[in-house]
Amino acid sequence: MLNSFEPVVNHETTTLIIGTMPGVASLNAQEYYANKRNVFWTLVFDILGEPQTERTYSERLQVLLRHHIGLWDSLAACERDGSLDSNIRKEIPNDFPSLFLQYPSINRLLFNGQSSYRFFVQAYGVPKAMEYHVLPSSSPANAMKNYAEKKLLWQKALDKKTLL
Repeated sequence: MLNSFEPVVNHETTTLIIGTMPGVASLNAQEYYANKRNVFWTLVFDILGEPQTERTYSERLQVLLRHHIGLWDSLAACERDGSLDSNIRKEIPNDFPSLFLQYPSINRLLFNGQSSYRFFVQAYGVPKAMEYHVLPSSSPANAMKNYAEKKLLWQKALDKKTLL
């Protein structure tokens, strides 16, 4: 059984980006979005206007939190061969109701791909009490949209004026 990470969130978090389950590279590194071909960090930092300098993982997380953005995954645990979401089985959802009670400032959910949304909805239904967007996955496995197309959609959902 593979286990996800703890949420990256604080009491100022208003936007929660929800992935599905860390891939092999992320699990090995114990870092969200550690696969070098995953465009997550480049995408978000471009949109936030943050410099693309080398940063430690801890520094990256602090940038997100400074912008009131948190991270978590739809799944707490699952079985999976490799990193593809399509290989997930025996999934156990994360406890979002408890997270939302503990962090009531979260008012927007951004799903990083269809799978993260699908697993969330299977466990809790369609989010009704807050804004949500299902975005193209930042994973290298998602080749349906190029970087510019992904960035445009993510930028609309991460509109800086509405982050606070």
